[in-house]
Amino acid sequence: MKLIIHDLDKENVDKIKFNYMDIVIDSSKCVHNCIGCLNCFKNKSGNCRILDDYYNLGRILSVVDELIIISKSRYGCYSSNVKKVLERIIGYAQMNFEVRKGRMRHRFRYNNKIKLSTYFYGNYDSNTKKCVYNLVNNNNDNLCFYEHTIKFISDIGEICIQ
Repeated sequence: MKLIIHDLDKENVDKIKFNYMDIVIDSSKCVHNCIGCLNCFKNKSGNCRILDDYYNLGRILSVVDELIIISKSRYGCYSSNVKKVLERIIGYAQMNFEVRKGRMRHRFRYNNKIKLSTYFYGNYDSNTKKCVYNLVNNNNDNLCFYEHTIKFISDIGEICIQ
């Protein structure tokens, strides 16, 4: 099962064939900002204190085998809507830290292996690509995905979700 987070408009969403088993989050819908309360770290469930459609993203991430992010490239980062959703998955990790690859990283709350696949569309140059690679590599290391890919696409139809 896959967790797919995207910021696509209706026309572009129709170009992608999602599996009925996958969990698809359209980040253009109302997403509350993370308020930094650390409740997701403090409670054993990893659930967010904000009781909306995204309160249990950490738990959802614990049962998928792939996280797919489809985002417009915004200055070497995810779009603001995708970023708001991603900030709410931090309950997947624990509050305490450990050193991995010479850097401080969150400890794991769950024991599953997740692949991270990212697709960026829109305008990008070599500097933007460099920023994106740094961002996704850090996301990968902090949440300890076992594998990750980064693709820059010019047409949404290039996205292949199997």
